[in-house]
Amino acid sequence: MKHVLVVHGMNHEKDDSTFKQYVYDMFKPHIKDFDVAVLNSRSENLYRMIETAIDDGETIIRITPLTFFSTVELEDIIPELINTFNHTHPWVNISCAQPISYTKHVVHIIEEQLLSREPDQALVAVIGFGHENYQTPNDELLQFISRFEHLKLKMNAFMLNGTMDYSILLPNTSRRFKRVIVVPLYFLQDKVHHDMEQTLGEICENKIMDVLPSFTESTALKQLIIQNIKDFENSRIYI
Repeated sequence: MKHVLVVHGMNHEKDDSTFKQYVYDMFKPHIKDFDVAVLNSRSENLYRMIETAIDDGETIIRITPLTFFSTVELEDIIPELINTFNHTHPWVNISCAQPISYTKHVVHIIEEQLLSREPDQALVAVIGFGHENYQTPNDELLQFISRFEHLKLKMNAFMLNGTMDYSILLPNTSRRFKRVIVVPLYFLQDKVHHDMEQTLGEICENKIMDVLPSFTESTALKQLIIQNIKDFENSRIYI
C-alpha cells in the first residue's frame, strides 16, 4: 500500500522543497510507505508519482490531503487522474481522503484550545487558506465554523487570500473588540504563519492579539492524520 500526502506549495522551488522534507521527516517514523506531493510546485508531477508507484507493483494507493479545505486539484485534477488510472490500470485501487476540516476531531482540538483562553468577550477570527478564483474553500470554512455554534462565541471566517482576505476585512470586523483570538486553519510553511502574525500586528495594532499555534507544528493534528491513515490501512485488511 502506497500513501501520497498532498500539501500546499507556494510556487517557490527552494521553499517548497524544504517544506516537503519537513513533512516527510514528520511522518517517516509513523507511515511505512509514502511520498509527499506539493501542489502549485513547478517540479512536482502527481501523475508521474502514481505511475511510478504502479510500475513498482503497488495496487492500493491512498491520497491524503494535508489541506484543510478543497483545492482545484482535489476537486478537478485528482478525480480526473483517478478516473484515468481506473481505465488504464483497473487492478489498481486509488482513492482520496477528504480535506482535514471534514475530520470531526479537528473541532475538538480547536474547541479545547479556545476554551482555555476565556474567549467570551473576544472576537474569534478563523483564518484559512483559499483561492482567489475558487469559492468552494470559502463555503467549506463557513460550514466549518458553524460546528462551533454551541459555544456561542463571536466567531468570524477569513482567508489568507481571495474575497475573504483577513487583511482587508478583519480591521472593520474587529473594531468593537479589544481582544482578538486568531485560529490559523491551514497546514503551510512557517513563513506564511510568521507573515500573517506580522500583518496582524500592523492592522490590529490597538488590539490584544492571541494567535493560536500553527497546525503545521501541531502534535495533535499529526496524530490525527496518522490515525486516519492507520484506520484506512486496517479497513483494507479484509478486502
